[in-house]
Amino acid sequence: MAAQPNASEEAALSLTLAIVAASPGPLLLLDGDLTVIAASSSFCRAFGIADGDVAGRSLAGLGAGEWRVPQLLSLLASTISGSPSIEAYEMDLRRPAQADRRLIVHAQRLVYLDLENPRILMAVCDVTDTWADEAAKDDALRQNMILLQEVRHRVA
Repeated sequence: MAAQPNASEEAALSLTLAIVAASPGPLLLLDGDLTVIAASSSFCRAFGIADGDVAGRSLAGLGAGEWRVPQLLSLLASTISGSPSIEAYEMDLRRPAQADRRLIVHAQRLVYLDLENPRILMAVCDVTDTWADEAAKDDALRQNMILLQEVRHRVA
C-alpha cells in the first residue's frame, strides 16, 4: 500500500497543477501511462476540448482520438523510459470537420524525488499560421522573380 502524501508533498502537487493550469501556452502534464494529470486552459481552448474532459484520460483518447498518433506516443513512451526529451517533433493534427493544424511538440521528463511515478511535461505550439505566412511570402517572392526576369527580357 502506498504511503499517504504529507502536507509538503500535497502542497508541491497542488502548486504543480496550478502552474500547468495557468500556463498561457498549451501544456499537458502526463503520467507514466500517458494519462493526463493536468492540462492548461490554453490547451483546452486551442484544441476544442472541455476543461473537465481532460484529467484522467489517456492522451490517445483526447478529443475524437486525434492525439492517437503512433509516432508521438512512441516518442513520449521513450521519454518516460529515460530517453532524451522531445525537442521539436512536428506533426499534423487531423480533426474531423476541421482544418488540419501543424504542431510542434516539446516534451520533457520531469526529474524529481518520486522516481517511481515518472511525469512528462508536454508543450504544444501551433505553427499552422506561421507556415502559411511563410508559404505566401515564398510564393510572392517567386512571382516577383518571374516578373523581374520578364522585365529584364523585355528591356534587353
